[in-house]
Amino acid sequence: MSMEKEALEIYLKELIKLKSKAEVKLEKEILKHNSKLNKIIEEYPTVNDIVGNPKNIVIKELAANTIPSALNDVTAAAINGNYALDFNIDPKTAIVKDTLEDKEYWNLIAARTADLKDKEKVAVYDKIVKAYQSAATEDVYNNKFSGYYIKTGWGIDELEQYK
Repeated sequence: MSMEKEALEIYLKELIKLKSKAEVKLEKEILKHNSKLNKIIEEYPTVNDIVGNPKNIVIKELAANTIPSALNDVTAAAINGNYALDFNIDPKTAIVKDTLEDKEYWNLIAARTADLKDKEKVAVYDKIVKAYQSAATEDVYNNKFSGYYIKTGWGIDELEQYK
């Protein structure tokens, strides 16, 4: 394989990784239920992985930021919430919504590992988490972001072992 071709393949693999995890998860579900794949999907399937499509569904890959503008030209699309908001798409019109049961898709409030050894800093982080996971924050998300925000993992205390 030439260096140029190898470099292009590496570039394309990295470009594919830029898709959002939610978009990839939905693509996996669509492909799993409607198509046969030519190999085991690890993390980022493409339309090139499809070897059978018994329902003859046309599946096209688009950049996440272009999907809302293509919505009038397709039957269905997987649209990330941030782009749907930008295009004023009502979340009530969604035919499928993410549940975010997988922790890997949650938004996190992060702390430096070294700070977790300091009980005072842990107490401050705990206050920040509690302030964020409040009814007031939930109201902002529900009212300002039209229900695109999914409150997930709020009942889990990830700092408990450091208190």
